[in-house]
Amino acid sequence: MMYTGEMKLVNEYLDLVRSGTKTQTVRYGIRNIQLGKLELVDPKHDKNRVAVEVNEVSYLRYGNVDDDMAVSDGFKNKEELTKALLKFYPDIDNESEVTVIKFSKS
Repeated sequence: MMYTGEMKLVNEYLDLVRSGTKTQTVRYGIRNIQLGKLELVDPKHDKNRVAVEVNEVSYLRYGNVDDDMAVSDGFKNKEELTKALLKFYPDIDNESEVTVIKFSKS
């Protein structure tokens, strides 16, 4: 899956991006994300958007995600991140490949 300019992100997480608390997102599977400009879009409200600059994309097993990465994702620790990700990706486990997308507000 390739993102050419938009990526969906629910409203509560868009607010964390706006505040600067969330500077990355973890996505289940290998995602083809380009470095550069990207708009994060609320899937329920298309006009609710935040422009970001993708600075780094990495691929790893979910078991290698740590607390520091969870904090960059807007969570207190990996346990909180895992609970949130399970809502979107019920099959994710420590062996799952994930894409970590680091960004800054444009």
